[in-house]
Amino acid sequence: MQQRRCYWPRGKMIGGSSSMSGSIFLLGNKEDFDRWRLLGCDKWSWEEMKFLYEKALKATQHEVVDKPVGTVVLNQFDHLEEHSELAQLVLNASSELGLRYISDLSDGTIVGYTDAIPANIEKGRRMSVAKTYLGQISRTRPNLHVIKRAMVTKILFSSDNSRAVGVEFILRNHHRLKVAAMSEVLVAAGAINSPKLLLQSGIGPSEHLKALGIKQIADLPVGNNLHDHGMLPLILKFGREINLPRSMGEPQSVADYFLRQTGPLAASISIMGFINSNASSSSQYPDLHLVSHTIVPAGTADSFKFLQLRDEIVAGISRAADNKSLLQIYGSLLRPLSRGKVRLRSADPQAPPLIYNNYASEPADQLTLLRNVRFVQRMCTTAAFRNYGLQLLHVPIEECDRLSYDSDDYWLCYIKYLYIGAWHPVGTCRMGAYTDSHAVVDQRLRVRGVNRLRLVDASIMPEITSGNTNGPTTLIAEKAAVMIEDDWKEEQT
Repeated sequence: MQQRRCYWPRGKMIGGSSSMSGSIFLLGNKEDFDRWRLLGCDKWSWEEMKFLYEKALKATQHEVVDKPVGTVVLNQFDHLEEHSELAQLVLNASSELGLRYISDLSDGTIVGYTDAIPANIEKGRRMSVAKTYLGQISRTRPNLHVIKRAMVTKILFSSDNSRAVGVEFILRNHHRLKVAAMSEVLVAAGAINSPKLLLQSGIGPSEHLKALGIKQIADLPVGNNLHDHGMLPLILKFGREINLPRSMGEPQSVADYFLRQTGPLAASISIMGFINSNASSSSQYPDLHLVSHTIVPAGTADSFKFLQLRDEIVAGISRAADNKSLLQIYGSLLRPLSRGKVRLRSADPQAPPLIYNNYASEPADQLTLLRNVRFVQRMCTTAAFRNYGLQLLHVPIEECDRLSYDSDDYWLCYIKYLYIGAWHPVGTCRMGAYTDSHAVVDQRLRVRGVNRLRLVDASIMPEITSGNTNGPTTLIAEKAAVMIEDDWKEEQT
């Protein structure tokens, strides 16, 4: 990595990361939520999440169901003609390896390959939660106030520290203000900034707070359990040319989007696979996500700089490409065991947090990623891939090239240097039963030991779901809305 730093984008805008992510909307695997239930979260079953999923979907123009405006817009976007050759190539290869075609990614048993990928896109436009939830009601709700350019720095508590009573925030980097909560404080700052805010407010591991001179409100494992799917880029070189997709920056792509809302700027990922690489596990519970299959045109290998790879590695890829087009396949861990943490850099609320990702630190994760390499090598033996002369590119990494190429040790070294984030961080304010010493919130997302404080974001996931986290995070908010309303009604009786 450049300067040993990882690229970690976050959605600091209205709509959060749904306003900048790939817009893929996956529910996950049935067994994800069975595991949540085993961890003491029995109110979060697959049946409950599937019900919320179906309830949240906005009716399409072909349906007569009367559904409110402001719910999830979900479409399988139009496939680009220039992507069809690549999609068919990958689907043919996966079929040769005995993998089924997935026609419905919401049925809870996603194993195989598909190009039927649901996304929050409508007529070429990103349908973030800012548009689908806030867009309509923002002009009709007198009790809704959205303050932009404001950073919450602290949760305020009652004199006996038993309940949250409001928050303190800085407006436009200058004005320090406070706002009181009539009912409860809801925190939805994401898997990085939610734990940061709790720690700044005195909720977290006692030793960490004491070291920074922060008054403790509750001793909870805030910031622990950080995990992410991660991505391992594997690069293949074409032996013969393939129909190249247009780039987003081409004038024709820009014109297509502005005139017709079509083309590369109107689409997202075109194909993905879910693989069970471990013969000893459930065949319907994949452990690998082949998340992206994209072509890098000849002469553009410097585009790998976005991975934050060292300059000499990017230069080496360009030389090894030998002016041929490349295919990049990113493999992600669906059930990573490695755990990191979020901590405060200082007591200054404006200081960025310390993020220890610990990617692939567990040997079991490294072995799963090794199986990912071997799976892609199997794809290279199929007639579909051989027809295009596709072979893995030897990426020059000085530290790994001292080892025998293609040995397990070589690839484990490769994983160490090239495994990067998938930008799906979760788990830092884990949900769990009252008996779970690792839990920060209960099943109703209420912070343990503190009244009137609730978290509503991906930080509450005890374990990450199988696939992109945009969908499950939206459904967490849907379920939270029901719980908040139910709790409020109960208080009124």
